[in-house]
Amino acid sequence: MDSTVQELSKHFKLHDLGATTFPLSVQVKQDLEAHTISLSQSHYVDKLLKRFNMEDCNLVKTPLSPGSDLSSLVLTPSQQEEMRFIPYLAAVGSLQYLATMTRPDIAYAVSYLGRFNHNPHPEHWTAVKGTSHYKLVYSKSDNFELF
Repeated sequence: MDSTVQELSKHFKLHDLGATTFPLSVQVKQDLEAHTISLSQSHYVDKLLKRFNMEDCNLVKTPLSPGSDLSSLVLTPSQQEEMRFIPYLAAVGSLQYLATMTRPDIAYAVSYLGRFNHNPHPEHWTAVKGTSHYKLVYSKSDNFELF
């Protein structure tokens, strides 16, 4: 590693800032003994929960329960009025970023909820909840696990 840094410093102005810990709002933790690197965005999830007033939401183990069918929901006029003031599109977009960076386990649920961006129902808003403490872990075998 040192020789690579020295070679690069011959061509570029470099400053060694040490191990990476928080690039692009992703917490990086390296466990040298277990030969793992974990990527987490729990702080980003906490910010999202505050932003969308969902700090007290019930956490679930599986995003979007199996067999959920939210496509047949019909909005009443009062529900339509209620949903006008709910930032559904912003929440789904924020979750899309999360799914792309460190949470592939929520990718299907976020994609499914994105289908209703044009006319969300209060049940869709209820489905925008999560598993904030999970993280992506890479091990020496190049496999990944969610914990």
